Amino acid sequence: MRQLEQEVLHTLEARTAQELESLSNNIPGGVYACRNDEDYTLTYISPGFLSLLGYTRDELRTEADDLLIVLVHPDDRDGLRRSVRAQLAGGCSTTETEYRLLRRDGAAVWVLDRCRLTVVGGEERFYSIVLDIDERKQAEEALKLTLERHRIIMDQATDVIFEWDIHADTLEYSPNWLKKFGYQPTTGAISRRIPCSENIHPEDRSSFVRIMEDTAAGVPYSEAQFRIRDGQGRYRWCRIRATTQFDRDERPIKAVGVIVDIDAEKRHEQQLLDMAQRDALTGLLNKRAAQSIIDDRLKQGGVCALMIIDLDHFKQINDHFGHLCGDTVLSDVAAHLKKRSDPGCVLSRIGGDEFLAFLPCLSGREEAARRAEQLLRVLTLIPVQKGGCATLSCSVGVAVGPEDGDDYLSLCRCADHALYTVKNSGRGSYALYQPGPRPASFSPDLSLSAVSGRIDSGDLDYTLAQYAFRMLYSSLDVITAIPQMLEIVGRSCDVSRVYIFENCGDGSLCTNTFEWCGDGVSPEIHNLQSRPYCGGFGDYRDYFDADGVFCCQDIRALHPELYAGLAAQGIESLLQCAIQDDGRFLGFVGFDECRASRRWTREQISSLSLVSNVLSTFLLKQRLKERLARLEGRRPT
Repeated sequence: MRQLEQEVLHTLEARTAQELESLSNNIPGGVYACRNDEDYTLTYISPGFLSLLGYTRDELRTEADDLLIVLVHPDDRDGLRRSVRAQLAGGCSTTETEYRLLRRDGAAVWVLDRCRLTVVGGEERFYSIVLDIDERKQAEEALKLTLERHRIIMDQATDVIFEWDIHADTLEYSPNWLKKFGYQPTTGAISRRIPCSENIHPEDRSSFVRIMEDTAAGVPYSEAQFRIRDGQGRYRWCRIRATTQFDRDERPIKAVGVIVDIDAEKRHEQQLLDMAQRDALTGLLNKRAAQSIIDDRLKQGGVCALMIIDLDHFKQINDHFGHLCGDTVLSDVAAHLKKRSDPGCVLSRIGGDEFLAFLPCLSGREEAARRAEQLLRVLTLIPVQKGGCATLSCSVGVAVGPEDGDDYLSLCRCADHALYTVKNSGRGSYALYQPGPRPASFSPDLSLSAVSGRIDSGDLDYTLAQYAFRMLYSSLDVITAIPQMLEIVGRSCDVSRVYIFENCGDGSLCTNTFEWCGDGVSPEIHNLQSRPYCGGFGDYRDYFDADGVFCCQDIRALHPELYAGLAAQGIESLLQCAIQDDGRFLGFVGFDECRASRRWTREQISSLSLVSNVLSTFLLKQRLKERLARLEGRRPT
């Protein structure tokens, strides 16, 4: 009887082994059977299991003593035992555990072990299917690292991440919203509540509505700028970028994007624009800015007056008392004009000694005459010299719109005609334009005043910077516009070469990215790629002063190694202005003189520094857009 039982048992084991082997040939892993002892002694191993671990059957017997626990990664052995015991203690006859097995070459492979505990011949045995899940575990680990990396980025970044569920009309934000704006955002009924929310500036709500409509309509990518109120009630400029997600039927279901704080950038742009629009000495609008603003105001209609104010015999003030005294008088005139002007008034310095005042919302010609008389009375009280008894004399020409004209130039011509009348009558008074034949000596090109002329002092700085700002601001392609701007600056300032270097790599190198060369000057851009800042001369960035300027009249005064490198480019003298962002040195804009050593005047340094600042601002903005586009997998705009 005992012998019969043994024969039946062997038959069953053989049949089970055949079945297990047949099964294991069709799974990504293998099959094994083992005793339920401390080390899980193996009683059967399928070819697939051996192949998974890189062993032969004899190698497994001699090197691992047919013990499963020896094949398990040392860090996972105790965990495997605890897991199996815990599952069996819970009344289960099956267990499922993930752990690492060691291949014969020492590499670890993750497996999913699914066991069933059975009793054969009075002995407990596990019959197990082992699945290779190494790729899945690696993918899970990569995903975990990616999610952790994203969490770290989100924690360190100042931008706000959002997700809009179009159908549910709900909006979720990253925690940075509360950090940045100081209050809980609107999260439900977005399409109804946000367009009328006080948290968005009233003038910008249409931009927000547009980006929502575009997303709901299936536009893949949208971008807009608008102002969001913070916890202190101050509106901050932000840029929103939204990417649409679609379902399998290509219907838009969500928008995921980022809200970027660009308040400092916008205010810096406004500051540069304001600087480019104003006269350096008086702070009044320059001629071009005034013309643009006045033409816009004239479109609103209504009675208005345009006055041209000329300081009589101003050249004599400069000749007798000096230019500093003359500048003081000009500043005093500007201060009095500002003090006496209404909120809607437009004030401008249009020439060396001429000013313009545009007064809207008047009742008629009588009020225009009264305002001119008041203005004249105030200005003639200004002393020519501090402590002196001599006072200023002025002449004022007045044109009234729309009667005398409905655009800036028409009103200027009429006001200039009236000013000519005052000057011809002895000066020191005012006159309103009177239609009729003009004197033969009257010049229709406004040569009697500075309406079409240049301001002698300080005009170069702001005219050139203003042109650069307007050109780059209105350009659809900043990268194409910058070389054109370099040529304009180079020819206007009469330098040999204008160029831009930008940081590359880890910031220890710089590359010449833009260059313009004057006639007869050899280009060097191809020789100046990935150049180190540091050399035998020290760190090149240390040559820039606290204002970010490196000015050298004669390069022979520089370190011999630095001199040799610059001389090879044909440079005699140079002026360079740093590109900086939050104190970080990111490159520089340079101006070379290759004809002779050059003494850079304070005015030239000021002018070119301002132009460089404008160029740098737009270039940094463009590079940021390019980096964001690369991260988002789209072409830069």
